[in-house]
Formats: sequence, C-alpha cells, structure tokens
Amino acid sequence: MKKLLKTINEKLLSRQKKESFSVFTEVDNEKIAERAHQLWLARGGNHGNDWQDWLSAEQELRIQN
Repeated sequence: MKKLLKTINEKLLSRQKKESFSVFTEVDNEKIAERAHQLWLARGGNHGNDWQDWLSAEQELRIQN
C-alpha cells in the first residue's frame, strides 16, 4: 500500500512539474523578440543590455497571459 501511494504521489508531482513548465513555455519567442527589440529601441539602441531586454520582454508578456 505504501509503495502504491508513493508511486501515485510521484506521478502527481511529475504531472505538476510538466504543467507548471508548460505555463512558462506558452510565451512565443517571436513575440518576446519583438518586444525586446521595442525595449532596445526605447533605450536608444544602445548595445550591451540584450539579456535584460529579453528578460523584461518575457516577463511583461507572461504577465499579460
């Protein structure tokens, strides 16, 4: 019985991880790239903050979804 409960619990945890992961992958990379480009232009097109632009764009789009 304990073994069965452990197996069920492991399967539930695995499913939750997959579902939460799928939430994070719903944002389309093309949309992120477009928004990151807009942020880059808004900053005057200065180089060196591409990762920050990408992460900010990704965060904005996830909040919108």
